[in-house]
Amino acid sequence: MEFFLSILGLLGMFIFLIAITIPVAIIGFQNDFVRRKNRVEEAASNIEIQLIRRSDLVLNIVETVKGYAKHESSTLEKVINARKQTAQVNIDKESSLQDKMNVSQKLTSELSKLMVVVEKYPELKADTQFNSLQNSLENIENRISTYREEYNLMTRRYNTDIEQFPKSIVAKRFGFQKKEFLVFDGQNFERPTVKF
Repeated sequence: MEFFLSILGLLGMFIFLIAITIPVAIIGFQNDFVRRKNRVEEAASNIEIQLIRRSDLVLNIVETVKGYAKHESSTLEKVINARKQTAQVNIDKESSLQDKMNVSQKLTSELSKLMVVVEKYPELKADTQFNSLQNSLENIENRISTYREEYNLMTRRYNTDIEQFPKSIVAKRFGFQKKEFLVFDGQNFERPTVKF
C-alpha cells in the first residue's frame, strides 16, 4: 500500500510539473515571437526611413545639377518622376516593403544615369555642395544595404522560430505569420556611382 501511495505521489508530482511547465513554455514562446516580430518591423522601419531620406536628398541633387546642366532636362525629369513614384509608394500604407524597394530600385537606376551626365560637367564635380550631397547619398545607400541585410536576417530568425516544433504549435495558435524576405533583383538595379 505504501508503495502504491508513493507511486501515486510521484505521478501527482509529475502531472503538477507538466501543468506548470507547459503554460510557462507557451508564454515564453509567445514572448519570443513578439520580440522577433518587433525586430523585423524595426528593421523594415529603418529601411523605409532611409528610402524617404534618399528620396528627399534626390531633390537637392537634381536642383544642384540643374544649375550646371540646363540642357539635360530629359534625364532630370526621369529622376524627378522616379522620385515622385518613390515618395507616393512611401506614403501609401498599403504598399509592402518589397513594393517600396522595387520602386526605389527604379529611382536608383535613374540616379545612376544622372551621375553619368554629371561626368560631363567638371565644374559640377568640383562643387562642394554637390560633393556633400554625393557623400550623403552614398551614406544612405550604404545604410539601405545594411538595413536590408538586417531585415532579412531578422526575418529568417523569426520565420525559423515560428516553424520549429513545438513553437510552431504556439505560433499557429496565436496567429503569428511568416514574414517575406526582401528580394533583390540585381538585373534591374544599378547602384548609383557617387565617386569621381
